[in-house]
Amino acid sequence: MLYLDYNATTPVSEQVRSRMVEYLQSNMYGNPSSGHALGKQMKSCWNDSLQKMASLLGCDESEVTVTSGGSEAVNTALFGCAALKPKCHIVTSSIEHYVVLEICKRLESQGHTITYVDANRDGVISANAVESAMTKDTGIVSVMGANNETGVIQPIAEIAAIARSHGALMVVDGCQAVGKIPMPVRELGVDILCAAGHKMYCPSGIGMMFVRQGLSLPPFILGAQQQSGKRAGTEPVLMAVGLAEACSETSQWFAENGHINQGAVKAEIESHITDRLKALGLRGTIHGSKAQRLPNTISLAVEGVKASLLIAPLSDTIAFSTGAACHSCGSVKISHVLKSMSVQEDLAVGTFRISLSRTPNAQDVIQGVDILLNACKDQLKAI
Repeated sequence: MLYLDYNATTPVSEQVRSRMVEYLQSNMYGNPSSGHALGKQMKSCWNDSLQKMASLLGCDESEVTVTSGGSEAVNTALFGCAALKPKCHIVTSSIEHYVVLEICKRLESQGHTITYVDANRDGVISANAVESAMTKDTGIVSVMGANNETGVIQPIAEIAAIARSHGALMVVDGCQAVGKIPMPVRELGVDILCAAGHKMYCPSGIGMMFVRQGLSLPPFILGAQQQSGKRAGTEPVLMAVGLAEACSETSQWFAENGHINQGAVKAEIESHITDRLKALGLRGTIHGSKAQRLPNTISLAVEGVKASLLIAPLSDTIAFSTGAACHSCGSVKISHVLKSMSVQEDLAVGTFRISLSRTPNAQDVIQGVDILLNACKDQLKAI
C-alpha cells in the first residue's frame, strides 16, 4: 500500500524506535520525583528529553510542558487562558481543528464571546481580518500554525504582534506545523504553542506545550506537583525519550534542508497532477496553491467527483484522506475548512488530501496519483 496520509499520523521512525528500545533494554526504572539514586537517574533522563524538545522550539526547557497529546495541550492552553481572562472576547478562525472549535463552544457557554474569522479564498487567515475582529475586551487570540486539510501556513508572527498590541494572549495549535516546518516560538512571538508527537514520527500518546516564561496557567490535570506544578501525574519518561528523539531527528532534518527538498518533490507531483488532469479531461484545482503551504500537503479537488466514495475501493492500494482524518470515515459532509474558503460545493465534495512523508519517492507518489485520478475518471463515466 502507498501511504499518503502523513497529516493524519506518521509511522514511528527507526531512530525513535531504536532509542525507545534502547531505553527499555537499559532496565532503567524509578519515579523521577523520588530522591534516591534511581529516581535521580530518571529525573536526569527526563530533563535531557525536555532540553531536546526545547531546542526544536527555540525556548528554554522550563517553558516546555509534556502532555498526553495535542488535544490535551490545546485544552490546557485555552481553558487555562480563559481562567486568566474570565468572560473575555476570544478571536479564533473558522478553519481551526475541531479541538479548538469545541473548546470555544464550551467557553461561549461559560460567558466568553467568540469571533470566528473566515479564511480568504487561498485559505489564509489574514492579519488584517484578525485586527478587524479585535475589540477592547479581546483577551485571547487562537490561530493554528498550519491547516491540517489544506496545509496553508498562517501568518502567526503578524497575528501574534496584533494580539500583543491589544494585550491579548496568543495561542497556537501547532500540531500540524511542528515537525514539518520550523516553528521558533521566540521569533513568532507567541505565548503558547501546542504540538503532538504522532505527527512527527513518534508514537501517539504524548505531546508538548510551550508556555512563555512569566505566564502561569492553572493546571488542567490536578494532583501532585510534577512538572513544576504545571501538570500532575508521574512523568512518562519512556514516551518523553521517544518525543525527544523525534525532536532531535526533526532538528537534523531541518538543518539538512529536508523540508525544502520535500517541497521540491511536492512541486514536481503537483505539476504532474495539473498535466494529468488535462490529459484525462478532468476539471480540478489545488486548494491554497497561491498561499505558502506545508511542504508535504496537497489538497486536490476534482469537480463532480464524490471523493469519499473512492476511499473504500482504493483502500488496499492507497491511503489518503478526504479531509481531516477525525471526520472522514464515511462522511460526505463538506469540510468546514473549505466552507470557510468559499469553495464551491462540487469541488468541496471532490477534495482529496494527499500528505507526503519526509522522504517521498516522487515516482511512487505519481503512480498513486494516477491511480486516484483514473478512479475519478471512472466514477464520472459511471454517472
